[in-house]
Amino acid sequence: MIFSFVILLIVATAQVSYGLTWTLTTVASAGDVGEYSSLALDSSGKAHISYYDDSNQDLKYAVLSGGSWSTETVDSAGNVGYYSSIAVDSSGKAHISYLDSSNDD
Repeated sequence: MIFSFVILLIVATAQVSYGLTWTLTTVASAGDVGEYSSLALDSSGKAHISYYDDSNQDLKYAVLSGGSWSTETVDSAGNVGYYSSIAVDSSGKAHISYLDSSNDD
């Protein structure tokens, strides 16, 4: 419940800051996904999300483009993706930091 509140608070803040209309959408639902998520908006207001897929122990990335979400696995070598944090630079390129639990770094 706390997790949902935090995400909704971020979305509400982004809505006020960018004047965008937001809708609630499921980005990924297969397995135990969405832990340690981070949300960033690029300069055009496009949403980027990094998150941990506990079912596969992978770091995932999702981006909203053209009205639909596309997802990809960023790292799958071991148990990776804890505590992800995403930022988007002025060119629209996403940068993600995270913990690699397999190697403790």
